[in-house]
Amino acid sequence: MDDLDADCFDFVDDFYFSALEAAGEDLLPVSDEKYADALQFQEVVMASVIPSIRKSTPTPPHPATSRRDVSPPSPTSTSRLEGEPSGFVCGICMEPKAISESFRNPSCSHRFCTDCTRQHLTVRIQENASRVRCPESGCKAEIDPEWCQGMVPGQVFERWSAVLSESAISAENRVYCPYGDCSAPMEVEGRSVIVQAECPHCNRLFCAKCKTPWHAGSDCEEYRLGDSGTNDILLKKLAKEKMWARCPKCKFYVEKVDGCPHITC
Repeated sequence: MDDLDADCFDFVDDFYFSALEAAGEDLLPVSDEKYADALQFQEVVMASVIPSIRKSTPTPPHPATSRRDVSPPSPTSTSRLEGEPSGFVCGICMEPKAISESFRNPSCSHRFCTDCTRQHLTVRIQENASRVRCPESGCKAEIDPEWCQGMVPGQVFERWSAVLSESAISAENRVYCPYGDCSAPMEVEGRSVIVQAECPHCNRLFCAKCKTPWHAGSDCEEYRLGDSGTNDILLKKLAKEKMWARCPKCKFYVEKVDGCPHITC
């Protein structure tokens, strides 16, 4: 029985005895049997009255249910840095551009328009540059190929990857395929021991020691002395037809695809 039930029954008991006794005189005789019947009657009456009292009495809100936990809102990701304006002026073409039309180098945070960045990358890659720096004057930060793979044409990006692969090979272990229609760079370690090698690009055999096509049955010196005259005539004729240039250092013929006329051996 809760506090509300106890209060109601105490009130009925006090009222019942006040009706039986007035000014210290007994108005009605009280017997144990009648008193027990009266108490039972009170319980029946109060059992029907208490629910209606509870419904009409407002229940105070529970602290656990009335309180709401309010968490701070999560920051919304935007296409520009916080506090940065929606537009900017490209430092190359000096034209106003939207942030959505720009490329921001994560290495240095310099921002240029997409068109100018694409042209800058294309020109540097065509010059066989393995590392492309930020176009900002005086900035030495480099542009990672992974950040701008979708900005340049596929052929240009493939060439950039090839130049990067070539630059990763040490000069002492770098060998070029001796066949003029291939000339792919590759790494061959221990050329003084390994003689026969296979080009992974054209799958043709060559001599890694003397950097010539594979000469089975004769060593490098015999090959040079025996067929040098015939090979030189055929090679010069082919180089003239293909307009190949000759390296001034190692005397190998090089096919120029594009870029500057400078040759690095």
